Amino acid sequence: MDKKISVAAECRCELVEQIPRAECCRRALLGGLLYCAQLQEDGQISVMYKEEEAAQAAARLLRQFFSAKTEPEVVRRGAHRFWSLCFASHRAEEQLTDAVRQGKLPMGESVCVSCASYFLRGLFVACGTVTDPEKSFHLEFCLPEGVCADAVEALLEEMGTPPKRTCRNGGTSLYYKGSEAVENLLAAIGSSTTVFNLINAKILREIRNHENRVANCDTGNIQKSVSATRRQLEAIAFLREHGRMDRLDDELRRTAELREENPELSLGELGLRMSPPISKPGMYHRMNKIIALAEAVAAESERKE
Repeated sequence: MDKKISVAAECRCELVEQIPRAECCRRALLGGLLYCAQLQEDGQISVMYKEEEAAQAAARLLRQFFSAKTEPEVVRRGAHRFWSLCFASHRAEEQLTDAVRQGKLPMGESVCVSCASYFLRGLFVACGTVTDPEKSFHLEFCLPEGVCADAVEALLEEMGTPPKRTCRNGGTSLYYKGSEAVENLLAAIGSSTTVFNLINAKILREIRNHENRVANCDTGNIQKSVSATRRQLEAIAFLREHGRMDRLDDELRRTAELREENPELSLGELGLRMSPPISKPGMYHRMNKIIALAEAVAAESERKE
């Protein structure tokens, strides 16, 4: 049986499904895909992705802009599988080195208004994750040590989606919590399917919460009703045990007898059985008089003892 794809994996695959037409946007996308690449001592550049689709997209863009002939290779790290690209390119090395040294984003010289979004799209594919909205609303960019987080944070702020920041596992995490913040970021980088799924999950969660509140309210009301009925029956049994039922007036005696005969009925339903029928408040008032009388008899018995 195929393993169910995670929400994060589905999002990353969606983001590389369509390569932009504008050259500057393709450069920006590649810049994001390579932002967390490792520069090796032998001049090689290596980068790993969690999805084969991401590695294939990066390989196509590398061939186009840097004439780098590289194909994804499967790498296993424990129980996890990654797709690795390894290539040599002096121009790519210069851009990545400058990005780290000067805190720049490798998006090329000429950029349009969409380039920032495509850079962040590539960056999310390279090092981003988002939780299943059925469980929580959390999204983050996990930037490894040596990668300039300040430049990414500044870009996110410029786009109107300022992140929170923390250090984790030697690197920097730029993250978002809450459905609105996660929705805004995903919309900004173009993951419409994930945004739609997140909104659906939020609606379903609100519906479930409402149903739970209603169920809890109903349960509480039932428990109160059962407790009240038990108290009424105990009072009636006490009066009968002490020979006080005959001293009740006709209305109270008929009310007590009807309650004994129908312990499962609510006060409203019990009132409809009276002749003539009376309202629920009327039944409530009569039952309270019966309970009060039983308490008075009990107090009298204690004084005599």
